[in-house]
Amino acid sequence: MNTQDHKQALPPGFHLGSYRVVRVLGAGGFGVTYLCEHGGLGVTVAVKEYLPNDIAVRSGNAVAPKSTADREGYQWGLSRFLDEARTLARFEHRNVVRVRDYFEANGTAYIVMDYEDGEPLDRVLERKGTLTEAQIKRVLLPIVAGLRLVHAAGFLHRDVKPANIFIRRSDESPCLLDFGSARQALSSRSRSVTAIASAGYSPPEQYESDGEQGPWTDIYALSALCYRAITGIAPVEATRRQSRLLRGEDDPLPSLAEVAGGRCSQAFLTAVDRGLRVVERERQGSLDEWWAELEGRAIGEPTSHLVSPSARRGSKVAESRVERMPATKRRSRAVWLLCGMTVAVVVFLYFAIVEGKAGPRAGDRFHDCPACPEMMVVPAGSYRMGSPSYEQGRREYEGPVHDVTIAAPFAIGVYEVTVAQFGRFVDETGYSAGSSCFMYEGGDEWVDSAGRHWRNPAFGQSGRHPVACVDWNDAQAYVEWLSRQTGEEYRLPSESEWEYAARAGTSTARPWAEGESGQCRQANGADASVKGRHSDWKSVVASCRDGHVHTAPVGSFAANGWELHDMLGNVWEWTEDCWNGSYAGAPSDGSAWEYGDCETRVLRGGSWGNRPSVLRAAFRVRDSAGSRGNVVGFRVARTLAP
Repeated sequence: MNTQDHKQALPPGFHLGSYRVVRVLGAGGFGVTYLCEHGGLGVTVAVKEYLPNDIAVRSGNAVAPKSTADREGYQWGLSRFLDEARTLARFEHRNVVRVRDYFEANGTAYIVMDYEDGEPLDRVLERKGTLTEAQIKRVLLPIVAGLRLVHAAGFLHRDVKPANIFIRRSDESPCLLDFGSARQALSSRSRSVTAIASAGYSPPEQYESDGEQGPWTDIYALSALCYRAITGIAPVEATRRQSRLLRGEDDPLPSLAEVAGGRCSQAFLTAVDRGLRVVERERQGSLDEWWAELEGRAIGEPTSHLVSPSARRGSKVAESRVERMPATKRRSRAVWLLCGMTVAVVVFLYFAIVEGKAGPRAGDRFHDCPACPEMMVVPAGSYRMGSPSYEQGRREYEGPVHDVTIAAPFAIGVYEVTVAQFGRFVDETGYSAGSSCFMYEGGDEWVDSAGRHWRNPAFGQSGRHPVACVDWNDAQAYVEWLSRQTGEEYRLPSESEWEYAARAGTSTARPWAEGESGQCRQANGADASVKGRHSDWKSVVASCRDGHVHTAPVGSFAANGWELHDMLGNVWEWTEDCWNGSYAGAPSDGSAWEYGDCETRVLRGGSWGNRPSVLRAAFRVRDSAGSRGNVVGFRVARTLAP
């Protein structure tokens, strides 16, 4: 936004104390937000100026009430604006915008906040149209975790909408911006109501100067955000809905059950519909209750939960004079929360101690069904993803090296998915996995050959061999079926989870000794066995001989330090991620990168046909999501409930 787009904005170059205005980031009925640079430190920040244009005007560089009649309301609103700043400055949560400073100048006040480089969620939605349930939850979970902290302190946001959720460019994590507490306070003292209500996202009580507001107010806005992300259309304005219903007419907002059945789980759609009820007492009373319904579980059951990794490291909040929920409501909700927590603890202890059914822990191996893949629980931890510039065989797209933190344990297949396991899926569902497959035809030629497929990849396989000739979509169909069969959340591993598991705590190019000396003991790659069978093989091969020309039965080679087999070699493995040509802006929390070239997906690990320089933990390639090759398979991952 240019300064010219808002006539009352300060000009570029104007100095606000130590801060120099660079440009306008945004402007509304309550104020203007600038991108500023600190003169001494050279850091950029966002500075929000109090300028309620319904009752105030800029005169020169100063801001003043429009009239004597507006003076009391202006000063009262200014006081609330500063109270909000004092409160927000005490919140420390990665997914809630951090207030660094506040000050008074030019007859008004300013809040200095972290500047988040990225784009607002509304632009993401404009570009993508709609999001899947998993994508929505990936945005919502960190936001709800931060908002839960705000609610626990007795405060509300009051302006949750896609434009106020920023997706950071650095790691695609979301951040909640622009609290509306002071705007709501001012609305009760002035004529300005539209300044604090966002059409489609604000509930009816927010249009009323004395409306009964609480967590259900933010829940309405969050549900409206979900509605927009699922359908591609913003919800009908609450006042219009309320007016129609009061006249005995049908609600002009169709339920998600009507317009989006099958796009998301029924529990998710039902919870969002309830959160959008016009009457506040019919909505969920807390974020815990709302999130539990989204996941289709009782409020006391374990969840993926509303505490993000940053919040688990500790968050701080202090009291202030900013509007709080009535004490009686806080006490009643605290009692219910305490009861719920007590029940949850009792249930956990019962299963963990009496029944011996505590969830899998790091290092545990398990099956969710007799024919399901065997899984290994990988511990939480951090590592350096990618390869350094000096690593032999390194490609440019393996960097830059960056820190990744896996905040919670997850499960990954001990072995690649086998022919027998994939065959059970095909037999039970009638799924078609294609009738052609790319394969080696001599020299440098890989040809898409008709009549070749996962049952006939041009070499012999038993049920114990890794399935090959499967594309990314085939792998997705398998994990979705496996999830339905077991009731657990199976999926493909993210690229960063895959590398974390492949490294198994090591930082070298391979989990065995550098070079090819350990390859034939640890991985099935191109070696003397392949060269002996294909005399015209032009690619470099290892000088050792592992005895397998093509795929080997899973588990034929030594496991890595976390008892995972064939992480390198045998078949390439599909990951969840879209392709990006470098790690600039890659997620740092272990999640999949779902932006970029999503027509192509990332493959990891190398195969029986690859040279030693490819069989490294950091090596990565891309291929079309619909491409099948007899060097490509996959392994599964599973999300664990905490």
